[in-house]
Amino acid sequence: MTAKWKREYVRLSVNILVEFVVQNRVYQGWIKDIGEGGMFIDANGPFSIGQDISMIYLSPRGLREKRTGKISRTISQGIGVKFSLPGYSR
Repeated sequence: MTAKWKREYVRLSVNILVEFVVQNRVYQGWIKDIGEGGMFIDANGPFSIGQDISMIYLSPRGLREKRTGKISRTISQGIGVKFSLPGYSR
């Protein structure tokens, strides 16, 4: 990981199904890591950095969570997401 991608929060490796919306289109993918500041989702789609994203998933503790954020990274394996409100979930 380069200095450019140094994370502010620690991430936990997981494998959690997530349903998310980008530009009014519904997608499904797998959360591969998650932390207070964001997550990485293994998913396919025409995603761009800066797009808004809304997500619903079960947390590692088994609680239903709804989060919003912005796509902060796109690679062939999926997308990096930065939460709108780090550490906050509903």
